[in-house]
Amino acid sequence: MKHKDLHMGLNMAMHNWLKGSLPRTQVYQHFEASVMNGDVTMFPSVLNSRSEDSWIRAEKKTRDLKNEIKNLQENSGGKKVVFSVSLEKDALYEHTGPFKIGKTLVYKQVFINIGDAFNPSTGFFTAPVRGVYDFSFSVLGYGGSASVGAHLRRNGQNLVMAYATLHRGDINASNGVSVLLEEGDKVDVYLPAEHRILDNYHHHSTFRGHLLFQM
Repeated sequence: MKHKDLHMGLNMAMHNWLKGSLPRTQVYQHFEASVMNGDVTMFPSVLNSRSEDSWIRAEKKTRDLKNEIKNLQENSGGKKVVFSVSLEKDALYEHTGPFKIGKTLVYKQVFINIGDAFNPSTGFFTAPVRGVYDFSFSVLGYGGSASVGAHLRRNGQNLVMAYATLHRGDINASNGVSVLLEEGDKVDVYLPAEHRILDNYHHHSTFRGHLLFQM
């Protein structure tokens, strides 16, 4: 698109926004397109109004718009946090549990741990920043009297559970949740008392999470 066309599009977008007939998100698109193509004009010709009040109001809105775009760009390029792990590394057939007292699961196979927020020695994920995070986990069980299941917890409090029962054969259960975490909050997968799960080198019992966006 030509520079002149971009400038005209930004003028029209600002004009309609000031009238209240255009969403802010569409003004973002015109503004970003102008900046990307070298148009650094902060106040388009629509602002050349004879009304001083209109000029001041439009100038403030343009400045606020630029600041919001800057904040969005900073957030989108902010801290990157993602991890994915499995309970066993290369075991042929390994059960965990049942125990008389529940315990946090410690995952031996780490596929990725960008940001180092997950501690493979303890099984805990610690939120490095305040934001919305997405977690999911799965568990595999094989026939027996013990129940198959685990809790996903935040700071020791249950959020969701993956659960199943069977007497023979195998079964898989999974669950997940998106949740707001404060910096320093801890998330883990907890195996309740009298439950057991299975994993092997095929990696059926997994735990993963990542930062969606900062708050």
